[in-house]
Amino acid sequence: WKRQIHLSAVQRFVKFLSYILLKKTPDPVVIFIDEIDTTISLPFNSDDYFAAIRSLYNQRARSPHLKRLTFVLLGVASPSDLIKDATRTPFNIGTRIHLTDFTFEEAKPLAYSLAPDPSIAKDILNQILLFTGGHPYFTQKTCMRVAKWARTQWSETEAAVIVDKVVNELFLSDVGRNTDDNLEFVSK
Repeated sequence: WKRQIHLSAVQRFVKFLSYILLKKTPDPVVIFIDEIDTTISLPFNSDDYFAAIRSLYNQRARSPHLKRLTFVLLGVASPSDLIKDATRTPFNIGTRIHLTDFTFEEAKPLAYSLAPDPSIAKDILNQILLFTGGHPYFTQKTCMRVAKWARTQWSETEAAVIVDKVVNELFLSDVGRNTDDNLEFVSK
């Protein structure tokens, strides 16, 4: 990295990735970039990085080693939001994955750790889905907290009310409302 100081950060980034793919591993390389929507408000021009990713993608036709490189951009920005400069090529090489809310069948694997009895676990999962509407983040977070409760404090008499307690603690209490950034995002 330091030997390439005469190059821009983006050029060094591209060279680094090419070096890894050519010299260091024959395996696929997947780079996950989470909260991609935060790049929209960065003080520096992130367009160069997205242009570099697009360039690497386009170079796959001439450089087969680049076919082993995949970027996964996670967040709530659409591809057209990522390039700020409208005169540049749009960042339209990806495949958008729109997440939908969990159905009971999709959430069913989460039930296994909610209670020792499968029928109680099913009832708890139904109650969780009633509160969360199947929203993936809220459903998983609630299930995780209920599962933790089930491992440490299981009592059948409490099973019917535990979801209410957990939801209140996680999302409705002052602490929950002020510490979970996802609540603010969902409310918009």
